[in-house]
Amino acid sequence: MNTNSTVQTTTVQYKISCFHNRKKKIQCMILSIFLGMFILIGIIVPVIIVGKFSEITVQSTFMTTRTMELSTTKQTSTTRGIITPQPTTTKPTILSTTTPKRVLIPLYTVNGSIMGIYNTTIGGNSLPSTPGFETGQYPPKLKPHNVCDGDISTKYQNFGHCSVTFMNGTCGSGTGLYFELERSTMIVTALRICVDKKRPPREPKTVSLEGSNLSRGALTFGTSWTLLYNGATGFTSDYLRDECGPLQSFSNSVPYKSYRFLVSSTNINTDSTEYSDLELYEDELLHTNGSS
Repeated sequence: MNTNSTVQTTTVQYKISCFHNRKKKIQCMILSIFLGMFILIGIIVPVIIVGKFSEITVQSTFMTTRTMELSTTKQTSTTRGIITPQPTTTKPTILSTTTPKRVLIPLYTVNGSIMGIYNTTIGGNSLPSTPGFETGQYPPKLKPHNVCDGDISTKYQNFGHCSVTFMNGTCGSGTGLYFELERSTMIVTALRICVDKKRPPREPKTVSLEGSNLSRGALTFGTSWTLLYNGATGFTSDYLRDECGPLQSFSNSVPYKSYRFLVSSTNINTDSTEYSDLELYEDELLHTNGSS
């Protein structure tokens, strides 16, 4: 009797213990779930709050910066009703000092005619030269036409007051040539002389250039000519020869169809003066638009 009672009591106690253990496990699981959720919420909520705060801060900073930019752009300083315009930057104006480009004029003359002259002064009548070796002549092969052919190996020589057998300090002075351009008119603004070193140094030192709009016989008269240039050629006694001298520029705005070139002096006292080419130039703009 006592033995059976003991067994039943033990069985009841075991069942009760198992029941309590199962309930405790469920409670532990529920508690664990709530604790996990609490921890998760505790992590996520601060992150969201910090993110929102950062976003608000960035937006606030952006709006502040944008407001300052707009304010700076539109701002005109106003003090007691006086409006002061904001300073502006202006680039300095640079004045061009570039020398105008020159264009070489082809010296094609009417009927190929070029008249050699001597004993002629600026504004004076022209005295024609002839082929020969005496006073006022030029060697037949060293004729005035050679000056306008663009070939430095050909030359023009004129004895002027002298001859092959007679020489003084003014030989070659007062000599030169004149011609009428085949093209109607040109505005000449520069000249240059070319020489050849194979011959003795007889290059011009000082020269003149005159212009005219008359033709043929009228060109022998001094009154037909207008002075354009009177000065140096740029050749000196030690100048490198067998080349063209420096460009001699002058002011001129009048187109002329005829030109007279005179030698006033030479570098060395010899029996004559001699040079290979006479080059005339006009400004590039005038050449492009046409002088006539």
